[in-house]
Amino acid sequence: MKYWLYTLFLFSLAFTINAQNLVPNGDFEIIDCPTNNINSITETATWYACSGADAYWLHEDCPLDPAIAESVFFINTATEAYSGVGYISLEGVMTRNGYITSEGVGIQLTEPLQAGVPYFFQMAALFQNERIAGQHPGNACQTLPPHFMEVYVGSEKILVRRESDILDVTTGISSNADLVLVDSTSTVAENFYNNQWYLFSNCFIASGGETHIGVMGSNFQVPASNGCVAEGEPGAVYLFGYSLDAVQLAEMPTEIEADRNICDNGGWVDMEGVVSDVYFDYATFLWEDGCTLARRVIRRPGLYQVDMILPCITIPITLDISIDEFCSAVMYTEEMPESIAENIVICTDEGPANINLLDYTPEVLRNDLSFDWADGYSGATRILDNSAVYEIWAATPCFAFPMTLQAELLSCEIKIFVPNAFSPNLDGVNDQFRPFINSPWPVLNYQFNVFDRWGQLVFQTDNPDEAWDGKVKNKLADQGVFLWSLEYDTGQENGGKTSLSGDVMLIY
Repeated sequence: MKYWLYTLFLFSLAFTINAQNLVPNGDFEIIDCPTNNINSITETATWYACSGADAYWLHEDCPLDPAIAESVFFINTATEAYSGVGYISLEGVMTRNGYITSEGVGIQLTEPLQAGVPYFFQMAALFQNERIAGQHPGNACQTLPPHFMEVYVGSEKILVRRESDILDVTTGISSNADLVLVDSTSTVAENFYNNQWYLFSNCFIASGGETHIGVMGSNFQVPASNGCVAEGEPGAVYLFGYSLDAVQLAEMPTEIEADRNICDNGGWVDMEGVVSDVYFDYATFLWEDGCTLARRVIRRPGLYQVDMILPCITIPITLDISIDEFCSAVMYTEEMPESIAENIVICTDEGPANINLLDYTPEVLRNDLSFDWADGYSGATRILDNSAVYEIWAATPCFAFPMTLQAELLSCEIKIFVPNAFSPNLDGVNDQFRPFINSPWPVLNYQFNVFDRWGQLVFQTDNPDEAWDGKVKNKLADQGVFLWSLEYDTGQENGGKTSLSGDVMLIY
């Protein structure tokens, strides 16, 4: 049989496989309390020992004989199960001649594995250790091969090969079955002394027809060159124990289809909401346009193809992206612009202008935008000191649009002229009365009023180009002094709002 073989991944967060678990009683909750704790696995249905030695089934409903608990170093009655109230503990030993052998457990699956189908495996593990005669492997004691925990599947009961049965221990094959997943000693070294549960997860492709799964420590040899063993000397130098809980095996999908409406998320699509959490943490993604992010902006409705790349398989994902009609205009014009064009005034009397391109982009994009200018400059902020047209490429990691800045070098001084007299005699000279405003900024909220000497309003306009022709109720007013008031705004933070008043002489 041929398998893809991968190193187990370690996670410190708990999660469960959503599909059906093919491992019956994988959480070790269902048990008929054994009459002899030393042979607890032998006397219990479903799980069986993969070696001549037995494993210890620890369960809240089955009190452990105190004498056994005291005599077996790797049983810690204070250790709680990873989930529920039951788990099992096993033993391993390293001899002075450098051989390591370990116990293991196996179980018959609820149904045979299918050929070519990916399966996801997950288990919780906890490690204890015991030193003998002051010896200890330490982190520098590397094994050949670099395996520790191993997962096997086969069409019959999983068995552990004893040291006497191993012709070449450097192969690292510890069982009569097929090795599908391994964990390295370096990973175990990180978790060996903290007495905490950890999750190990990964996937493999089945050959087909496998009906059993087994978990065990490796049988291998530690090379004497590491200096952690004395080759040829008899006796054990190192004992260790490990516990297992929450063992799961589930069929993985070979393809995924999902629907997403992006109006509610401002155009963002997050693959974490599309795929199972258990896969997401160590998957990578490849979109059909080359984007490799798990979270990105989508601009148009339609079908999108994404590959979810896992160690054992690449799963194609088809996303059907929709955009509600009521928000499509916002998505296309405001939040997801095709392009942006802005006119910028650079005030010569205030020095060079320090501009920030984020001020001209939609707020929803600002955290992810980068800017590349056509002249080679990069960045959102820049000092501009001359009139020019600037072309910029604004981009999120997977979405981009062009920007054009028309920078104009001007004096920002606002000049206002209000005549102090006018003569509406239709001679073509000074026949009308209005303020003259010279501003580089737009004149906003304009309001111009004219009053007679008694304070009665005789003229009003909100149009800067409209003037008073000297008439009151369609008749030319009498010669005399009139009062006026002017208000407007340029939209600038400093000095934008202006209020003025004065008088004007109407003469003939």
